[in-house]
Amino acid sequence: MGTLQRDSLPQKCLFGLTLILMGLTIFLASPVALAVISFLSLITLTLDCDLFNSTSDKHLLNRADFILQVILMITVLVKFLLLARPTVV
Repeated sequence: MGTLQRDSLPQKCLFGLTLILMGLTIFLASPVALAVISFLSLITLTLDCDLFNSTSDKHLLNRADFILQVILMITVLVKFLLLARPTVV
C-alpha cells in the first residue's frame, strides 16, 4: 500500500476506530468480546503500519495513534486474561 499524505481521511478514521476500540475495552466485560477486540486491535496495528509513513515520524497523529495502539493491545490482553482466568481450564 502506498504512503498517504499527513492527516488524510483514512488516518483520521483509523485513529477514531482505535478510540472506539479503547472505549469498548473499558466498558465491556465479556471474554468473548475482549477476544474479538484483541483481534481487531491487531488488525488496526497492522493498518497503522500501512497508513503511516514510519514509526519514527514525529507527526502528532502518527505518534498518538501508535502509542494508543500499544496501550490498547496491552490493556485488552491484560483485561482478557484477568476476566477469562476463572473460565480457562
